[in-house]
Amino acid sequence: MSSSNTGDTVVNGVRLHYTRTGGKKPPVVLAHGFSDAGLCWTPVAQALEANYDLVMVDARGHGFSDAPETGYTLTEMASDLQGVIASLGLVRPAIIGHSMGGGTTLALAGLYPNVPGAIILEDAGALNDTDFPHRQEGGENPFMARLSRLQTYPPHDSWLRGMEEGHRLRPFADVVG
Repeated sequence: MSSSNTGDTVVNGVRLHYTRTGGKKPPVVLAHGFSDAGLCWTPVAQALEANYDLVMVDARGHGFSDAPETGYTLTEMASDLQGVIASLGLVRPAIIGHSMGGGTTLALAGLYPNVPGAIILEDAGALNDTDFPHRQEGGENPFMARLSRLQTYPPHDSWLRGMEEGHRLRPFADVVG
């Protein structure tokens, strides 16, 4: 990267580290995978820094961020990422997440739909009901119920049957509101 600065911000009682290319350009937040750190995005940042203000965040327990004993659910890490975005004053940034960072990004988009301007997921992990406890309060999890119904049909028929029945998957529609 031709130029970058580093900093820390405290979110949810945890000091989170970030590296930022800066400039008056559209912001893009880069969320890394498990056992990595924000600087794993350096090649991507080098390719995009001429046109974007890139923010590479070290998730809790990774890189130069604090590593508390607890707080590693996708809900908590999504809250951390939302807090970093707010503390830096970023307005509707694009968020790119890889692996664990992809799950975090997807959770953030569902829990804080007005925060990201766009999301890009690369090899994101599957989400688990325990990441969204309030989804269980109403009983049946709509996503899991839909998945269960799809699994009862032969694979080649499931998509067509779903279309015939008018089903449209709306990720996280049951999380917000």
